[in-house]
Parts: sequence; structure tokens; C-alpha cells
Amino acid sequence: MSQVTIDLPEPVLRRFRQGATAAHMALEAFVADRLATTPLPLSDDLPPDVRADLAPLERLDDAGLWRVAQEQLADAEQAQYDALLDDNARGALSAPDAELLRCIGDKARRLTLRRAHAFMILQWRGHVLPSEAGLRDPS
Repeated sequence: MSQVTIDLPEPVLRRFRQGATAAHMALEAFVADRLATTPLPLSDDLPPDVRADLAPLERLDDAGLWRVAQEQLADAEQAQYDALLDDNARGALSAPDAELLRCIGDKARRLTLRRAHAFMILQWRGHVLPSEAGLRDPS
């Protein structure tokens, strides 16, 4: 184990002390536990393809990260995806449509991961993130 000494603002230290007391833990153990559970910018245990997609985001400036955080499927593609999901729910999906659903779904999941990672980096850089309602309707 390595040791690190940091200076904390008094309000932060007070919150950690209160948390340690509430958790019945030593202050040092409580802080170490909180740090261990805090998401880091990019985890080494991610699959290589996901890591390769997310790693470049950490080199973007803030404006670039905000652009990534707002990425969405194109309207037509989102409409197609929604229709395919409806067809799938009704059991009326052909084999080619099932493959298309898988492809668009993969793209949507990658977009979601990229957006989440961009928001996490922005938060680490001190930005205030939009509320859940603001994420649904950014206008």
C-alpha cells in the first residue's frame, strides 16, 4: 500500500469525518473506500474495443466533450430503431430486420457509452451537468 498526503478544504474534511462516523470506520479507511468506488476516467478492465472508442475522449477539449455528450442517433435512424423494437416486441421481426435491429442497437449503446464517458470527464473537470430532464430535452 502507498501513502498519499493531501490538503482538503475544511467543509470536505468535515463531510468525510461525518461519513466515517456514520459508517463506523476510521477516517483514512473511509476516504480510501470512497476513492476506490469513485469512477476513474477510463477503467483498464474495459474490453479493448470499448477502451479504444472511449480513450480519445479524454484528450478532447471541453467544447468537444459537450458535442460528444449531445450525440444522438439521427432522427430517421431513431425512428427506424423504434419501429424495429415495436416489431420485435410483437414477434414480427424478419431475419434481416433482426440483424438491422442488432446493428442499430449496437450503435445506440456505443453512443450511450460515449455520452456517459464525456459527461463523466466534464464532471471531473468541474462542470455542472444537466439534470435528467435537461438530458431528455436539451433545448
